[in-house]
Amino acid sequence: MRIPRNLTEFRGFAALQFFLLAQAKALTDFGITPRSLAILTSHAFARAAAETSRLQNGRLNYSRIAARTGLKRAVVRQLLSAEGLAKTRMSWAPTDAVLQAWCTDRRFCDASGAPKRLNIGGKNSFKMLTGEYARDLPYRAILEELKLLGAVNARNGTVSLVARALRERYTYRSLSVATRKIIAILNSKAFRRKRI
Repeated sequence: MRIPRNLTEFRGFAALQFFLLAQAKALTDFGITPRSLAILTSHAFARAAAETSRLQNGRLNYSRIAARTGLKRAVVRQLLSAEGLAKTRMSWAPTDAVLQAWCTDRRFCDASGAPKRLNIGGKNSFKMLTGEYARDLPYRAILEELKLLGAVNARNGTVSLVARALRERYTYRSLSVATRKIIAILNSKAFRRKRI
């Protein structure tokens, strides 16, 4: 008998892949990236292993948890600390990183703090915004994805945010103060008057 050498030799591979594909479709719509999911998954594995990995005095045995999960002991300790997940930064999809930066980076906002209508190219443009916040992805790819999400309108060489789409995307997905500020800006009279 030999153990599987790779994932495709794992007996439950097809069922697991089917399950993960269904989850990935839903998570992608929420802007969850594989990196963020990996952190959440590591946390879940550490918690599951912790249920049966205690010392006689009741404390967690981090070495046993690491042995069962393949995670380093330092990572296990961090994940299972009281503020483990709260200290971990969320890794957003590039489209969400662009949308949030558009609402918070002063270069792309007007004097009232509302997101500006951006020219495609030039200084403080959509191309510049995506170049800084969408890593190495071409701005056209981000623009097309944002159009599919209904988050932007593009015409006559300019791009503008659709406030309703952003409110729907973020209002129920985040508990952070930063997100509440973005929603407040999108709900402001100044932003509504601009109708961008």
